[in-house]
Amino acid sequence: MFTQRTQPVSKNAKVELSAFDFHVNPGRMTQEHRTPIPVHRRFHKVTKILTGDVGPVRFFGTCRLTVLGYPIFDMLPFVLIDNAIKHSPKSTNVDISFVDETQRLSIAVKSLGPMVSNDELPRLTDLGFRGKHARVASDGDGIGLALAKDICGVHYISMTFETSDEVTEIKGIPYAYFTVHLHFDPGTLSVDRTPEP
Repeated sequence: MFTQRTQPVSKNAKVELSAFDFHVNPGRMTQEHRTPIPVHRRFHKVTKILTGDVGPVRFFGTCRLTVLGYPIFDMLPFVLIDNAIKHSPKSTNVDISFVDETQRLSIAVKSLGPMVSNDELPRLTDLGFRGKHARVASDGDGIGLALAKDICGVHYISMTFETSDEVTEIKGIPYAYFTVHLHFDPGTLSVDRTPEP
């Protein structure tokens, strides 16, 4: 039987205030210098912070690319992974897939969550918007994906969403697989030459 995760990490007030502040003042994102950020390592680091060494997050593929990014980039994996964990039932996994093909990088974050209808997809990045089923299934403020959109914008990352047609009902709420796709601009990427820890 599926049960909803309790005590979502995104209730951390500091994270939510930073997210709101950057959404309201997007110029703050680009006030600091850009540095090469090892993308795969950032996603792994955030996963350990959110779940510890064992958790519902599985990684597929690898990536030796860095993105030339601002410090706010670290919020992107946090928001996407936290959102996926928060909205998925306890007994399900969050899958993060990396496709690194000759200076092209795509990342997909896939999880089972409250069904998002096709007419809701374009509004998911609107500040404060939450899907009809998400409002019933779990707490939230509709800040995460709005912030993710802003972070993607300043890093030349295309973010798209996909929802599965297969629906599973859990406690009267329809659930379906939901995937966030990130496509990085090749001009912002370089090979990570630092040794693996």
